[in-house]
Amino acid sequence: MAGSTLDILDALAPDFNEYMALNETYHFKISGKEIRISPKYWNDNRVEINSHAYNWVEVKYTDLKLHLDSNPITADGVGIYFFTIKPDYLVPD
Repeated sequence: MAGSTLDILDALAPDFNEYMALNETYHFKISGKEIRISPKYWNDNRVEINSHAYNWVEVKYTDLKLHLDSNPITADGVGIYFFTIKPDYLVPD
């Protein structure tokens, strides 16, 4: 290689190719990002949590199995179940 130069991207190419060739489990593990949504971490992660759009569906807990059985796409996907307790009758503001 007399007289030639080595580009930094050429030097990184073997590592990049190895990274891209990883199987799904390892590729996802390295590339994934975890967000803790527990109330314990809300203050730390509020900006990140609020930056995502959620398609909330309100379902009574007692009807949850029926809801998931009748909506298999919802049942198979990753989801967040946020349970709240509220009275049967709400007093209007």
